Amino acid sequence: MRMTIREHLKKSIRSAYTYNPDTEVPPVCILWPDRERLWEGVVPALQKSMEELFIFGEYQPDLRSGTSLWIRCQVAKLIKPAQDLPDDVIPIIYLPGISRQELRIVQSCPEEVKLLIELQYRGKYWSQLSSKDWTPLAFLVSDHGGLSLDVGKDKNTKDAIQLCLPILLDQDVSDLKGDYLDAKYIYSLGVGDFPKAVLSYINEGETYITKQTAAQWASFCKMSESLLLFNPHADGYLGGAQKLAEHTGSWKPIWDRYREAPGLYPNIPDAIRACPLQDNKTGTDLSSFSGWPQYNDQEETSLQQALSALVGDSDQIVRDHLGSLHQQHLLRKDFIWYDLGMSPVLKALIDLHRLAEEITHVLTGASLSELAADYETQGCNADDAFLTVLATSSRTEIQQVVLDIARVLYEPWAEATAKRLQELVQAGIYPIETPIIYQEPISEGTCILFIDGLRYDIAQKLLLS
Repeated sequence: MRMTIREHLKKSIRSAYTYNPDTEVPPVCILWPDRERLWEGVVPALQKSMEELFIFGEYQPDLRSGTSLWIRCQVAKLIKPAQDLPDDVIPIIYLPGISRQELRIVQSCPEEVKLLIELQYRGKYWSQLSSKDWTPLAFLVSDHGGLSLDVGKDKNTKDAIQLCLPILLDQDVSDLKGDYLDAKYIYSLGVGDFPKAVLSYINEGETYITKQTAAQWASFCKMSESLLLFNPHADGYLGGAQKLAEHTGSWKPIWDRYREAPGLYPNIPDAIRACPLQDNKTGTDLSSFSGWPQYNDQEETSLQQALSALVGDSDQIVRDHLGSLHQQHLLRKDFIWYDLGMSPVLKALIDLHRLAEEITHVLTGASLSELAADYETQGCNADDAFLTVLATSSRTEIQQVVLDIARVLYEPWAEATAKRLQELVQAGIYPIETPIIYQEPISEGTCILFIDGLRYDIAQKLLLS
């Protein structure tokens, strides 16, 4: 049967209610001493499913917490809420800051505890076979009353257990068997998908923290420090944004995860923009800038100015400059910002460069059939490239500039192709020798709609899609 650590813990505490009816009277309570207060953080949560669990401490009856006198009344079931417990259920008294050994030494026992001393003779302890208090670590590793898990004994692991105890309690024991539970393993239980957690933190900022429990946030901070050399407390989410933009070392897998689905984290680009772009980034390796949207913004502005300067130049000059600009900026196509639609001028350049390449093939068929075949294999690509420029130019701030450049490139090619077609038609016979005449009578008021044939370049695009 699958059980969580929480269920095993509750079962273990309740199992302390054992006695020999031939020689003992039934115990009146179960005492749970915890000198180091290691369990204190999870007891309120345990109370939700253990109506018999009471806390020795400040008088807060709504929280089932009270002084020694109040506890004595609960043990005797003289007042609520213990008064409502079934007859076969006895109170469990959690004693934070008190050890089993201290209850045995009456002389040194604090005054507020002395009223509880006699309960150790009428009740039972939940403690180890060695009479030591159960600690979370001891309960996890002990083969005698514990869970027999393989857990690290170093200080980091002990700290992790303490920080993540609320999360640990909800883990299924069978899932932990066979694993070595060290600090890293335990913190991972609190974080879950760590790369996603890091990206969510950078994306959401301080809002992310408000969505986490104390244990989850502590786990996240510890894992960040351990795996990423990043301190969320000191560096904040903008510190994480800068490291993500640099994406070197241990941050590379985080960046790769971001690249898989950047749309899930829409605020990350602006978070990185809030970080200063390092001035010492020099050299020809532009890939080092790939994580910085502000660098991409600068290059977009530069490219926009360069394209604007081409307006009015001849088609040959335009083609030459487009080739140079294409070589200079093409690397940015691999940047994530291109995929996010943040490089519309680069997209326009790529489309213009394709158009410039396609129109270098001039249609020179010796006959109509050769001309048609030439158009089918290559010519249609020029038309498609031009239509693509028309479709994407509206996404830039320099739409008219892009259209002017496209016109300078396309019009000479289109005019030369049209003239060649006219020359061949004039010299020969048009393929359709007999005109098609509509034979059916047309009644008055009928609208006759002429439908042109589907353009071949569009047909090719539909076919490929």
